[in-house]
Amino acid sequence: MTNIKAGQSLLRPAPAAAWTPTKLAGPSCLPAANLRTYAVLVSALARPHPGLAFSLFAGACRGLRPGPHLVSAVLATCAGLPPLCGRPPRDVFVYTGLVDAYAKAGDMAASRVFDEMPCPGAASWNALLVGYARNKMCLEALSVFRELAGQGREVPLDQVSVSGVLSACSSAGTVDFGRQVHACAAKVGLELGAVYVSNALLDMYARCGCSREALVLFDAMDCRDVIITWNVVICACIHESRFKEACILFQSMVRDGVLPDDVSYATALQASACILSWALGASIHASVIKTGFLDSDGVASSLITMYSKCGSLGDALQAFEVAEDHFCVMSWTAMITALQQNGHGLQAVDMFEKMLEHGIPPDHITFVSVLSSCSHSGLVEQGRKDLEMGEEVAKKLFVIEPGNTGNYVLLANIYTSHGRLEKAKEVRKWMRFQELRKEKGCSLVNDESQTSML
Repeated sequence: MTNIKAGQSLLRPAPAAAWTPTKLAGPSCLPAANLRTYAVLVSALARPHPGLAFSLFAGACRGLRPGPHLVSAVLATCAGLPPLCGRPPRDVFVYTGLVDAYAKAGDMAASRVFDEMPCPGAASWNALLVGYARNKMCLEALSVFRELAGQGREVPLDQVSVSGVLSACSSAGTVDFGRQVHACAAKVGLELGAVYVSNALLDMYARCGCSREALVLFDAMDCRDVIITWNVVICACIHESRFKEACILFQSMVRDGVLPDDVSYATALQASACILSWALGASIHASVIKTGFLDSDGVASSLITMYSKCGSLGDALQAFEVAEDHFCVMSWTAMITALQQNGHGLQAVDMFEKMLEHGIPPDHITFVSVLSSCSHSGLVEQGRKDLEMGEEVAKKLFVIEPGNTGNYVLLANIYTSHGRLEKAKEVRKWMRFQELRKEKGCSLVNDESQTSML
């Protein structure tokens, strides 16, 4: 079928009792099942198969924002059910669907529905736990996992429950609880045999700053042919500034026959930039072209940054020209930063103005680069124009990053370079009042064999 309305008209005439689980294939026959299509199906399934109706509603919530037609259809389904309080539920599957639907809508009143279930199964526990995790209610998710683990064999742990609570541990930074979950997973055989759990463990250790534990787990894994697994462990090394190790892992991944994706290339280019390895970055660039990932915004901006940090501004400009047509704030910001860091402050400001002319809204990183460019003494001849731009950019940054001392220092430098010494004193006085201190700077020196920090 090529017409959604035609598909809906075919769905409506079927008698309600005729709808069976196999008929759920209906929406997949449509080219782009929309909310009205889902509403028709939910209404048709409401009485004969309320559990399936809620399951379909939950599925619609995954990729679409529920509209009035779909909500009214699912409410009509609710009207045919017994009250939650005082009477036993007719179908645990129905209430599991309700818990899932509430959670996906961001309403954790789902817990009240769960509390009314006399015998919640694994799917019910998972719906509540994952709902808390997705809604960033991490402590509640950990509490639900404790209760679930206490159920023992009645409700065994599975991949969904373990990976869900590990996601909450990652968000909350509770690595100690994550280690306990790791022990539970190993006890029931989910540590290395389940890819989802292994990746969730890697991600938890990486985001909690425990890259060594992540690497130990990674080395023990039997199945390492999934790109997400490699990406997580490479990101873990970068997170702890172990850039050379990240590069080695990327090369090992390629040798093992695992094809990189845009995340792999972006992180590998970031690591190459941090160890100032132009040769490695250029070889990755060649692979990017060969595999067709130049269209990725993250890869394009990482290429610009890599060449810039390696001192090859010409290559950075070429990479930007390839990405310029995409009108991506990441690429423009990377190029503005590259110009500013290589001593071309005037060109950086010009690039910023060109970016605004193209209608691309800057982000806070763009503002930092422009503010730094305006603070260079080489731009004094532009006078009031750069001073006013620097002030406006600084005001925006003070709102976005109130605790970033670098922004205050840059504004003070702008005032000093334009002879506004009293204004510069006021900024520094305000820094002292807020107890903000500038961190010491450093330089990286690459002597072929290693990169040293001075």
